[in-house]
Amino acid sequence: MKQFADDELTDLVPPTSPVQQAAPPPPPPAPAPQAPPPPVATAAPAPVFTAPAPAPVFTAPPQTAKVSSIEDLDLPGTAGTATAAAPTFAATPGTELVGRAIDFDNAEPLKTGDGLSRIRPAKGSGKPSRFALIGPPPYGPGIAPRAARSHYVPTKDGKRNCICLADGTNDVGLCCTKLQEEGRTHIIHLALEYTNCNPTNGNYPKGYTGPIEWRIGFVDLSPSQFNTLKDKPQEGKSVYDYDYVMVMNGNRYDFNIKSPVARWKLDPEVVKAVTEAVQPFVRDGGVKLAKRLGTKKSILEWKALLSGVAVGAAEASLDDVESI
Repeated sequence: MKQFADDELTDLVPPTSPVQQAAPPPPPPAPAPQAPPPPVATAAPAPVFTAPAPAPVFTAPPQTAKVSSIEDLDLPGTAGTATAAAPTFAATPGTELVGRAIDFDNAEPLKTGDGLSRIRPAKGSGKPSRFALIGPPPYGPGIAPRAARSHYVPTKDGKRNCICLADGTNDVGLCCTKLQEEGRTHIIHLALEYTNCNPTNGNYPKGYTGPIEWRIGFVDLSPSQFNTLKDKPQEGKSVYDYDYVMVMNGNRYDFNIKSPVARWKLDPEVVKAVTEAVQPFVRDGGVKLAKRLGTKKSILEWKALLSGVAVGAAEASLDDVESI
């Protein structure tokens, strides 16, 4: 017997008998409205795992020679060569930038402090320092020397050079009494030191006409050293016409004439460069130079400093100050 699926039965009509006329079948019922098919669940795509990008790996420069320390390493290529354009940032409009941009690759060495350091031979080196005094006009582009009495005061942080309270007089100040010594007179003078002469004797080769190398500094003279230099020139010449050498003799410095002509004055280009180099110490009227004489303190500051010396400390309490 043939089996039909349920949805096929509605399409069959039973056969009619020749004897009996079958009544017409009733009209088929209207089909019931069909419900919309249920939504088909769609599975979300499975997450795809993406491996993270590999971390950057530092590649050391190739080593071309045996290296015993980092100073021995010769790095290949040109230092500071950029491999990609660096982003450019600009300051907010209306903002004033202080200072100046510095390029590590191309910048000249920066000076520490005001760039004025003392000229003298290194202790124990046995080597001289060759120098010339830079005088005020008409002798040179410099400034007149300055003098003051001062004390080197021992403190916990080292010695401090302070101007004597009796400076400019023949009196004895409170500082002299408490330290049990009178302030010593120092004369500070702007000078030029030659840095490419023979380090053993301060000479240049005979007939040398090459460039000289130099720096601006100052010499610190005692009254006896000042008088020695003052008495060196021949008649009609000044102390600014000579080159000198300073050598260490025991615990003091001796001065001798090295050349009857100041070598730096022989080259107009060097004269021009020296004139420009001394301007920071001339334009301020000698303030930077005078600072090398010591720190000026009021009597109250001196009392505080001296009380610190008395109690063995760098700083003192008010009771210590008032006891002086």
